[in-house]
Amino acid sequence: TNTATFTPTNTATHTPTNTATHTPTNTATHTPTNTATYTPTNTATFTPTNTPTLTPTATPTIVLPPGCDFAVPAGDVYSPMGLISAIEEANINGKPDTICLETGIYTMTAIHNEVNALPVINSEITIEGNGSTFTRDAGAPDLRFLYIAPLQSLILNDLTLTNGHVPAARGGAINIFFATLTLNNVVMDNNLALNGGAIYNRAGTINMTTVTISNN
Repeated sequence: TNTATFTPTNTATHTPTNTATHTPTNTATHTPTNTATYTPTNTATFTPTNTPTLTPTATPTIVLPPGCDFAVPAGDVYSPMGLISAIEEANINGKPDTICLETGIYTMTAIHNEVNALPVINSEITIEGNGSTFTRDAGAPDLRFLYIAPLQSLILNDLTLTNGHVPAARGGAINIFFATLTLNNVVMDNNLALNGGAIYNRAGTINMTTVTISNN
């Protein structure tokens, strides 16, 4: 009797094994970099301030010579300390005045009134010349130096008057009208006028001691 005999065949059966496979993930790792941070330090800087030092200005003090009411610096005609200012003040202060000149040349360059370089003499004034000279600048307009108003008086001591020039008027250096003029140690030279090259005197009185009058 044929009996079937089963002979098993060994068939390799694969039984899969779950093996965990690790796939690494690249994770960025932050490596800190030490960056130097500059923190500014406030350093006080000294800026010097130049503070000006006040140097007091000395105001010159005029010391009047004995017997003088005004002292005029050498050659000064036009400044507040000059000859014109001194005559103007003497005219209005109500008393006789003596104006003392520092020795020098007093050059007249402009007309003060009419044709006169200096203020009209309207009071009793003495001018101590101390060897000074009144002269007219070559480029100045025609002018004389002094006019003495009626009933007033002028005394000039130790003074030279030269180059007065008024070809259309009277009194090249001085004109007096019903007034008194006294000259002591005075030189009047090279003055010119229509009448009275040095002095024109109308109804006045002139007293002269040691006076030279030439070339007028």
